[in-house]
Amino acid sequence: MRRLSIGEPRPIGTRSTIVDIPITPPICLPFTATAQAGADAGVTAFGIGFGVASLAAPALLADRYGTVGYATIAGVLATPVTLAKAGVPLAAAALLTTTGGYTAVLLAIGGTCVIAAVGICGKAARRSSVTGV
Repeated sequence: MRRLSIGEPRPIGTRSTIVDIPITPPICLPFTATAQAGADAGVTAFGIGFGVASLAAPALLADRYGTVGYATIAGVLATPVTLAKAGVPLAAAALLTTTGGYTAVLLAIGGTCVIAAVGICGKAARRSSVTGV
């Protein structure tokens, strides 16, 4: 199997599957959570999806970039996530204390998700216009 260089387009089948697995249950949860069994199934599927993604991510990184620079690349990718996991709960608590309600916290979370979705869609659109895929 030929290794792809950085910036070279890659097949999207595996990557999109890994992304779709954890995203699908939360989208379906409002429709399936009307009963306890639906809520249990949605939460379980959500956990399984993130478990699969956490197991697949190292394999995908090693396959994409090789094992020589794996630790450096994994560290660079993990740093912003770790900082966000540490800082966002503190920021949410400060916002909750300041505003006295969860509305501002939920709006901030929703706004951040919209920004992330726009960034992901913009990146995908640029990549597809360059590669024609």
